[in-house]
Amino acid sequence: MRFVVLAYSRMFAMEQAACQSILKSLDSHYGTLASALTLFPQQAAEKEGPFGALFISSQPDVLSPERVQDSKLFKLLVRRHMPTVLADASAAKHVSGDPLVASFPYLRFYAEVPVLSKEGEIVGVLSICSQQPRECSVQELGVAVECAAKLQEI
Repeated sequence: MRFVVLAYSRMFAMEQAACQSILKSLDSHYGTLASALTLFPQQAAEKEGPFGALFISSQPDVLSPERVQDSKLFKLLVRRHMPTVLADASAAKHVSGDPLVASFPYLRFYAEVPVLSKEGEIVGVLSICSQQPRECSVQELGVAVECAAKLQEI
């Protein structure tokens, strides 16, 4: 099954199975609850706005598009070309009341890596999360960074 997404006026064709494989490898490597890929439509990439045009989760029963729609997570918390890590989301003022933190699935650890186009534009975010707080340095997110780079090739 192919998804075609318009992001920064470019067409991206993505294989859902290939994305699922990458997400499952992240879950296995980091021992996390779930991981997800959000690709933004052009207008969401330009401003913090509507939910991404494409959302794929390694655990759709835990992180479905409907469940994450009202969340601040999975949409690029910080607009920069580097990973962002929240060791304990319940202690972070800007997301402590988030529906995914304050209620099921009670996320604590959250990390995101921007997905870049070949031109270096941010077109989405690759996220990993867990119900347990944990310390994780940006360097420890190397596998997630590599996976985000692989997504450019799909």
